[in-house]
Amino acid sequence: MRSLFVTLKGSSLRFALLLTLFSTTFLSQCGKLNEIRVVGRNFEDEINLAQNLVFTFNKDIVPTSELNSWESTKFIEFIPAVAGKFKWTAPNELVFSPASGFEPATEYRAELSKELAKKTIDKRYDLSGDDVTFHTPYLQLTEAETYWTKSRETGKPLAKTKLYFNYDLSSGEIGGKLSAKSDEKKLNPSVIPTQNAPVVTV
Repeated sequence: MRSLFVTLKGSSLRFALLLTLFSTTFLSQCGKLNEIRVVGRNFEDEINLAQNLVFTFNKDIVPTSELNSWESTKFIEFIPAVAGKFKWTAPNELVFSPASGFEPATEYRAELSKELAKKTIDKRYDLSGDDVTFHTPYLQLTEAETYWTKSRETGKPLAKTKLYFNYDLSSGEIGGKLSAKSDEKKLNPSVIPTQNAPVVTV
């Protein structure tokens, strides 16, 4: 009898654990049914400096009468901030158009704002706490061209290198970040002063 009691007790414990797990999962799923979240977008982790961003939601937010009109209400908050306007192209699809593009080599985060929940046509929904992260292209050295010339001061051979980047830079921005070696001997490269340009000569 004692062994039978232990078996029954163990079965009850397993049933209670399964019931608790089911209840937690059920309540969690119910909560997600009542929240607005992004289920689609027209971009991946990296975006262009100048492009529109499209967000598709799991709920219809606005009636068809409010489609295709630009408005300044911030339905999505960008961090760091980006000036621009929004337009609904479908009851559940929102387009963001930046006023002057995105900053180069910058990481962004997009969060749903409370203004979005206020627009819902049928009922009040919660907002998903999941944010969307993306970035503009990072600064990259795309090409390096090395050649020999003659020093005007000494007449000796002088090695020069043109560095090509994917963004405009000034010589001051890159001068302190360069290092050079020759046969393990550290050199002190000098950068030819330039205004903003994608090419820097060293």
